[in-house]
Amino acid sequence: MPEKIIPKKITILPGYKLYKNVDFGFEIQYPEKWIVSEENIENVRGENTKAFYFKKPNSDLRFAILPRDGLSYGLPDNGVSGEVSIGGSLGSQTKWTLPDGKRLWLLHPQYRLYNWSEDIGRIDIQSSATDPVGDTVIFEKMLNSFKLAR
Repeated sequence: MPEKIIPKKITILPGYKLYKNVDFGFEIQYPEKWIVSEENIENVRGENTKAFYFKKPNSDLRFAILPRDGLSYGLPDNGVSGEVSIGGSLGSQTKWTLPDGKRLWLLHPQYRLYNWSEDIGRIDIQSSATDPVGDTVIFEKMLNSFKLAR
């Protein structure tokens, strides 16, 4: 007799909502009062793709999932780089503290994991200047909830 497969139940963090995108093969939890937007954008090669933004209302705080070859910030070479777990998958990250006190993280998942689209190239996280430590707690929850389609 074949073994019955029981789908895993997703546990939603208290105060968070689940966002799923089947076309790009990912899901993420985000604070329930945040604004979510999908924007059609053109990458540096002139290809049309999408960017996904999760923003705290009335704040600079945002979490973005952006296309490969997206816009460059012209950031200095003094960012701190290392490995990071992105929803249980290995990736790399570089962190900066900007002159205005905001923190910026650029994270790059390993491509070709679980159908991760090469058209999405990085996760871009920016804190507010007023509470970068509290913002970091939110970012880490979001990163830990990030899942690639399997």
